[in-house]
Amino acid sequence: MGEMDGPKGNVVAGPANFWNGIVSVLSVGFVVFQVYTSGFGQYPNLIQRSIHAAFCFFLCFLMLPAFKKKSTGSRQKPTIINVLLAALAGFCCLYIAVNYDRLMEGVGLAASPLELAMGVSLLLLALETARRATGLILPLLAISTVLYAVIGDQIPGKWGHPGFQWQYVVEYLYITPEGIWGTLTGISATIVAAFIIFGAILLTTGGAASFMDVALLVGGRSYGGAAKVATVGSALFGMLSGAAIANVATTGNFTIPMMKRHGYRPEFAAGVEATASSGGQITPPIMGAGAFIMSELIGEPYIKIAFAATLPAFLFFACVWLSIDLEARKTNLPRVPKEEIPTFRAVFNWKASGPVCLTIVVVLASMLIGHTPTKAAFFGIMTSLILFLFGKPFSKDQVRKKLRLILQGAEGAGKGMVTVVSLLLCAQIIISMISLTGIGIKLSELIIGASAGSLLLALILAAVVSLIMGMGMPTTAAYVLAASVVGPALNMLGVGLLSAHMFIFYCALISALTPPVCTAVFTAAAIANTSWLKVAFVAVRLAIMKYIIPLFFIYRPSILLMGSWYSILETVVVTVLSAMLFAVGTVGYYRLPINIFVRVLVIAVALVLIIPGLTSDIIGILCMTGLVIWQRWKARSLATSTLKA
Repeated sequence: MGEMDGPKGNVVAGPANFWNGIVSVLSVGFVVFQVYTSGFGQYPNLIQRSIHAAFCFFLCFLMLPAFKKKSTGSRQKPTIINVLLAALAGFCCLYIAVNYDRLMEGVGLAASPLELAMGVSLLLLALETARRATGLILPLLAISTVLYAVIGDQIPGKWGHPGFQWQYVVEYLYITPEGIWGTLTGISATIVAAFIIFGAILLTTGGAASFMDVALLVGGRSYGGAAKVATVGSALFGMLSGAAIANVATTGNFTIPMMKRHGYRPEFAAGVEATASSGGQITPPIMGAGAFIMSELIGEPYIKIAFAATLPAFLFFACVWLSIDLEARKTNLPRVPKEEIPTFRAVFNWKASGPVCLTIVVVLASMLIGHTPTKAAFFGIMTSLILFLFGKPFSKDQVRKKLRLILQGAEGAGKGMVTVVSLLLCAQIIISMISLTGIGIKLSELIIGASAGSLLLALILAAVVSLIMGMGMPTTAAYVLAASVVGPALNMLGVGLLSAHMFIFYCALISALTPPVCTAVFTAAAIANTSWLKVAFVAVRLAIMKYIIPLFFIYRPSILLMGSWYSILETVVVTVLSAMLFAVGTVGYYRLPINIFVRVLVIAVALVLIIPGLTSDIIGILCMTGLVIWQRWKARSLATSTLKA
């Protein structure tokens, strides 16, 4: 499958531009198919999903080499083998679409020898696309679940099962709606694809510049302004991209050099970017793909999940913002120069940010009045395109330029979907095998048994499992896999469905920041040209609230804006107080540096606030009040003694 070097290599004849053109046409065609079906109705499930997967396979094998090489400045031509693999994968997918009626009408239909051969081929090709797009971890996990299904009868004890013949496993995966074409692939072929395209079009038609201008205006004037700009900008970008690594790679190339230029330590600049980018996926109103998957898994409207995620996202960024502010005061980090900050009028006028704001309002309003997220994304895409095309300047030359930009944005969206679709197809194989073999229930029972009935211990075990399963994987796949294993265990312990899945979602997300496999940190460290370990230390410290918030979901579920107004108000006060205490404790500074003993005490009190009850609330309020009074008095005394001297 690899690329061969040199003029005698097994490379397809013809100019590279020909294959670039093919990839561009397929990418735009992929986007057109998804936009059309989003707005005018989707095809029956197997047809929609198989065509969606076919586009992904075509693009993956034509774009991504079997083995990564050092960049030569332009994308190499695909090998003959890659072209044949793309054709084979496309044929296997489109066979399902063409034979839809026969497959759906044939109850208990057995696969023919040809279908078995195609099923095995597609399984292997799905594993290969996931390997090329995301690395080895996810395909190896998929292989292990398939092997477990086939050889279960040879495994002794409670982990064994009657086993399934390999022909049945292939049939189950290839020609039934529960296999490769299952729920995750369905979500990918509808909601996820629509919002990836929406995000790409919005950014292409002016959203990127608007987001960075807003970030500069909001954070640039205060202490640590450059870091706060990175935080706001990355949050705005991240809620559209839904991928921490992609977000770091996109915004980090702007924000990290800006922070370094203003005197920030490279590890601090990279840590801020990694932290903020990982937070974009939890930021309403448009969260990452994982939130749409959660909506399908728990049967709740997406808008309800976005609403529930509002306060936790605010708390996370409040803690990051305050931590940056305290760090800036502690180390005297500069503000952004005035000449680099746009004016309020320049940012918030119709020409600059009006189209972006109106587009987002259209999406939200569409979901609020009852349209599906997919249809809402379609309305958002159309609104963005119309406003961009017919907005000023409006002339023949300008329209041509705008059309070229739109095509570039569509091409980028089509290529960008390859990674997400590849990982979801592979994750669907894993979920299908977990469902077929029942191993998910056994793992849940193991967690419950190991916890000995203790909810806290069960939560710690669940968090560790979610974190481990998420290491090295995109967060969407991490959440899906963790939810299939950990979700039933938390439900058995009486945890509410939304609270349990938000807990798992957050725990899976922190894998992007947590050593040893912290992909967002690696990416940011590479841009900053510094040690990833130093970056990881900064990122974990800044993102400390993300590690703690999942416990609030369980012990104070009103953080998800559920329950009476009184309990919600109480939780808002307590969690804001907790975020402030964590920021002060992790930075070690308020108005003056704080010694290690006080820092430990402050962090301990912040943890106590997780426990619901009047006693913990009073302890937290007294601690924060005492800290403020003590530090103000100490700072005033120091200033007075300095004046006398």
